[in-house]
Amino acid sequence: MAGVVTDSIRTEFLSNCFQMTEQCYQESKMLLEENRRQILLKTVKEIKKTMEILVKQYEDKKASGEIGELKYVFFSFLRTGIVRTGTWYRVDYYDMRERISLVECGSKLELSEILSPWYESTYKLRKVFGKQTRVKEYELDYMLYQMAERYQPLVACLLEDAVRESLNERGRTWFGEERVEFWQGEYMDKARCFYCWE
Repeated sequence: MAGVVTDSIRTEFLSNCFQMTEQCYQESKMLLEENRRQILLKTVKEIKKTMEILVKQYEDKKASGEIGELKYVFFSFLRTGIVRTGTWYRVDYYDMRERISLVECGSKLELSEILSPWYESTYKLRKVFGKQTRVKEYELDYMLYQMAERYQPLVACLLEDAVRESLNERGRTWFGEERVEFWQGEYMDKARCFYCWE
């Protein structure tokens, strides 16, 4: 009988948490939409700072003969960052060899402004899980992963807008007359070109 009661409590708790994830997702989405311009401007600052550093790194590597002309900039979504509360994105610069190049010229992107609503929501869920002992915390990972799958397209859209604004402001200084393609997708997997500087 005790096992049945325990299962009932566990089932009810998980059901409540699934409902909370939906509520948290909607809250995160609403915060992102309500503060979109402010979040975008702060993300543009981060993108510009990161790309400024990478342009210099790339030029140094090119001058030493390690790589050729810059052709591709990839913004890669890193799924492992979701559950481990790590980095969701990194940006890499490549020559004509694209992602098969062995020369690394990249950096992680914190995207702290875009991800802030997400982290606020997940904090609430982690707190709820931390207050009980019947359900192991790793079971929260699946819920967070599902929630992140829905939040990530919103992140991707804002990221692309931030990159475009950054290029409007600094693109000529960074890339001059060179043709550079900007791609977004999963690391070494599906990616699409969302902008071409020329």
